[in-house]
Amino acid sequence: MMKKDQSAAAHNGRGARSMPIGEFGGAAAATDSHGPMYAAPAYWLYELSYAALNPARAFADAGRLFFKNPANPLAHTPFGKATSAALELFERSTRRYGQPTWNIASTQVGGERVPVNIVPVWERPFCRLLHFKRAFERPPRRPQPRLLIVAPMSGHYATLLRGTVEGFLPNHDVYITEWIDARMVPVSLGSFDLDDYIDYVISMLHLLGGDCHVIAVCQPSVPVLAAIARMEADGDPYVPHSMVLMGGPIDTRVNPTAVNTLAERRGVEWFRRNVITKVPFPNPGFMRDVYPGFLQLHGFVSMNLDRHLEAHRKLFQHLIEGDGDSAQKHREFYDEYLAVMDLCAEFYLQTVETVFIRHALPKGRMTHRGIPIDPAWPKTVTLLTDSVTLGVRHALPAALPGYRVEVVGRPALMVKQVVPEFLQGRGVGSVVVIGLAYNSIFEKDRKGYDRWAAMWDRHAEKLLADLKLRGGKKFVWVTLREPSPEVVTQKGRHQYEKYAWFFPYVNERLRAIAERQPDVVLADWEAVSDRQGVTYDLIHLNQTGAILMASVMTNAIGVRSG
Repeated sequence: MMKKDQSAAAHNGRGARSMPIGEFGGAAAATDSHGPMYAAPAYWLYELSYAALNPARAFADAGRLFFKNPANPLAHTPFGKATSAALELFERSTRRYGQPTWNIASTQVGGERVPVNIVPVWERPFCRLLHFKRAFERPPRRPQPRLLIVAPMSGHYATLLRGTVEGFLPNHDVYITEWIDARMVPVSLGSFDLDDYIDYVISMLHLLGGDCHVIAVCQPSVPVLAAIARMEADGDPYVPHSMVLMGGPIDTRVNPTAVNTLAERRGVEWFRRNVITKVPFPNPGFMRDVYPGFLQLHGFVSMNLDRHLEAHRKLFQHLIEGDGDSAQKHREFYDEYLAVMDLCAEFYLQTVETVFIRHALPKGRMTHRGIPIDPAWPKTVTLLTDSVTLGVRHALPAALPGYRVEVVGRPALMVKQVVPEFLQGRGVGSVVVIGLAYNSIFEKDRKGYDRWAAMWDRHAEKLLADLKLRGGKKFVWVTLREPSPEVVTQKGRHQYEKYAWFFPYVNERLRAIAERQPDVVLADWEAVSDRQGVTYDLIHLNQTGAILMASVMTNAIGVRSG
């Protein structure tokens, strides 16, 4: 699993494996020996005990301040120091820890200290999207990439990734999901399950306009992958540029932990009976079914109980000795570690069943709103055609089984005409195969070549930019056939004399664009087509040629044909 930036992000257990904070289901393993009576009334008893201890906690805090006051002679005695330390431990051990603050006021960008304002830019009942907006006096010369960090919804708050955010801020425009404690969401606002999680991710990506990169940390790897797979399959123009999945449970059959084994052995109904309870009064989410945070924390702590007891013993000792630095490090770690949130029962149970029991994603059986999720990329292809590449309109889909291939174009279509005629207000596939350029304008003998080449490049670059705005991620441009005189048939003789002279000019421009644009690759039809039997005139494909060109296209896409 992933080791996060902060020391609070991972703690080693006594066994051979370690369990990161927030790994989904981390608390469930600790409840293996408990029956239904443990979970059902436990939340109500927890809430009651918390309320009952309020006066004692207030008294302990007042006593701590009394025995720490320098004006109190007892504060300088072993008795006073021990009493103050004991009262602090009591207060901290019985406190309910709220959501930590981000404490990110500025960042260093290019040697300049830049203020950071944390602004919510999107909100739903169970999540907010935070933007760490940097207040530049002079914006960077080069635009910095927009980054969406999807934090785990698995017990701890998003502030656990504070170090990750701080690490990206100097050179990224950072957004992060901040999940809401389910006990704070009224029942009237509805439920939240894995399908809703995927919907949230898609909605946030739409807000960011597709011009972003995504990092999913641990638990959200599955819903983020599912969301982007759905967007790819739908030809959504707002698919992000890249996706990084860090330490996520994509296939829990590989290197299974005790949590995975327990989930498979017990089944989802066991979790429903043993760890799901209703939020008690007076919380806003009263009567909502949740997996409570204090049960998750019980699991986290029990896996390393000896270490946590030793840490608190050391805190007591540090307080007596006056080691303020060590005591403050303990407080910072445990203020984060002990702050937990409730999870909606629907989301928790659906995730346990989908990810840990059925292994639905790697088996190809995961669905979203009843629609199958296929994470293979790319699965959507748009073919831009003129009369030549129109010949592969049947051969290309046959060479790409399972892909959605759409054909867009007409005979005599020029590069500059594609968007105005066919792509106004619509998207394209993740992969765009561009089979255009036979209808180009040049002069013989390279007269005015620089001027015509610059115009051709301008139209080609404009088309690529427009395709990127419409969802294209990878571009495959088909080179033109350059037949040698000995392979030209009688039917192609007239075309050869009239047009073939400028085909090398176009291929020269295509190779220049492919060198400049890393997301453009060439389907090199010129390299394989200097033979007879692939066209019925000079350039238009017969059946053999269509199959061969489709093979060249699929190889350029990255799919082995045949």
